[in-house]
Amino acid sequence: RRYYLDCPAALQRIQEGKPITVKDNQGNISKSIADVISLYITLSDKLQMGMRAKDELYTDLKCLTDVLDRMSHLPPDFEGKTKVNHWVVELDTLFRCRHLG
Repeated sequence: RRYYLDCPAALQRIQEGKPITVKDNQGNISKSIADVISLYITLSDKLQMGMRAKDELYTDLKCLTDVLDRMSHLPPDFEGKTKVNHWVVELDTLFRCRHLG
């Protein structure tokens, strides 16, 4: 079985011959990747536990947006960024105590 993943950051590091532990001139990329993974898992766990209120999700989602925006090697139209930004806008429209459908 073959998996086709769109991983531009990983491909760039492989082409440059840089292991993930090497610090870039743009900051420590491995820290940003770890933050994205951690926030994604946290949000996923919250959703699986049935947490749907804005105040339960918004802070982690906004942090995820901020970390993705700091990752300058990702293209501006990267699908992950656009989806997360969509959900931040969606939660912005909800009142504090409202829940996602």
